[in-house]
Amino acid sequence: MKYHVSEVPSPTEVELKFVVPPSKRGAISRALRSSPCRTQRLQSIYYDTADDRLEAQGQSVRLRKEGRGWVQTAKAPTDDPFCRLEHNVSVVVSRGRSSPELDLALHDGTLVGAALRATLGDASQGLNDAALVERFRVNVSRMARTESARGTLIELALDTGVILAGGQSIPICEFEMEMKAGSEVELIRQATTWSSENGLYFSTLSKSEQGFRLAHGGSEGRPVTAIDAAVKLNVDAAGFLVATLANCLRQVLENASEIATGASDEEFVHQLRVGLRQIRTALRELRGLGPEAEPAWERSFARAARELGAHRDAVTVVPAIRAAMIAAGLKWDGEPKSASLIRSPQSVVRDAEFQQTMLAILAFCRSQSDQGMQDRRARRALRAKLVRAIEALHRKLVRDAPLFSSLSLAHQHRVRKLVKRLRYLSEFTAPLFDAERVKRYLDSWRGAQEALGEYNDYRVGLAAFSADLQVESRAKSALRWFALRLRDCVKRCERTLHKAAKAPVFWKE
Repeated sequence: MKYHVSEVPSPTEVELKFVVPPSKRGAISRALRSSPCRTQRLQSIYYDTADDRLEAQGQSVRLRKEGRGWVQTAKAPTDDPFCRLEHNVSVVVSRGRSSPELDLALHDGTLVGAALRATLGDASQGLNDAALVERFRVNVSRMARTESARGTLIELALDTGVILAGGQSIPICEFEMEMKAGSEVELIRQATTWSSENGLYFSTLSKSEQGFRLAHGGSEGRPVTAIDAAVKLNVDAAGFLVATLANCLRQVLENASEIATGASDEEFVHQLRVGLRQIRTALRELRGLGPEAEPAWERSFARAARELGAHRDAVTVVPAIRAAMIAAGLKWDGEPKSASLIRSPQSVVRDAEFQQTMLAILAFCRSQSDQGMQDRRARRALRAKLVRAIEALHRKLVRDAPLFSSLSLAHQHRVRKLVKRLRYLSEFTAPLFDAERVKRYLDSWRGAQEALGEYNDYRVGLAAFSADLQVESRAKSALRWFALRLRDCVKRCERTLHKAAKAPVFWKE
């Protein structure tokens, strides 16, 4: 849980980071040298308790040698995922030592210090004992310069070097843009330009996170699931739109970042697809609540979702269907002909258009982050608008539910999409209604969504199999098997949809 207090002022770090592909390192170096810049060696030592309590709270403490001097830095997260609390103190090296002694008391009286004390408890007393131990080191060469853009002061830095932990090491090459003063939107605008012109891709992984992963044996991070909207009950309509988009975007950014930097667990792809479906639902169904979003954003994410869906079909759905066929005594040789044409998830998320879309929505949300609060009348108006959007989806599903078996394949596919959009829109609006009633309503549609998902998987399997018929010696038997499976799926879909359509809604008393 993030530590948050509001009564004590504290400096914050607002920074965007990008991974630099090896082929782009020279271009970034040349671009930085186009104006006077400085080069400096940075040697950092990161500390934590033996059971990594700071890491668990997203906090960090380090000693860093900057040229000839040393700086002790503590960082902690805030309620805002793009701002971190940071406190820096210059320290000296005692005679006979190669590095300064760590002293957490130097951060007392700051928000960071309070966060550290809350996390460490008794371990932060007796600050010079072995309560905190070295966990890893980061050695980089930093090329940096500061520039002003439309009144915003930004530090640009290229870090190249290595992270060391437990006898292992990983290289790093990162481009960081830190706002020293001015506008976050301008920071993002400049970051978009640097990213698109130099083939960079956005990363949410800090050096601290990478170091702890290496210290833990090089493990990957965890896929980020849907983030609780936590929308304030008295926020205005535009604030509701922005808060919803921002929460959906976090799931997209976190999982896309992991995939772009090499995560191989398919759960990252699944959670990214969920995040994309959610944010597309928000862009479509919540339009009119606030400033207009660019139509191109939804189209860009739709393309990415289709490509990620094709990947999921090839690596998850088709192998599962093939295994089911083999278990039924059927044979399917060869590989689907389309498998070689499918883009990898890493290629999808590194795509320049996808990267620019994420940054554009981030800028949109940051530019609207100070939406005001409204009275109960405005809240009722917001609820009314949301109910109209939910009811429109609900009515379409109630109409189609008893007719599902007679609908065209394209119409059946639209029903599946409508169920997902209804689910996400209901989840978005949950803070404004009775939570238990919303949960019961969503539970009533869960069976239908599962049935529709299974039906879609068999359709995908049949399409892949049909494209590979020329190497299948028992095609007729296999096609009969598919026909039986699909018939059963259609019956289950119609039954569960009909049941869900009769369930009580949450927006009527």
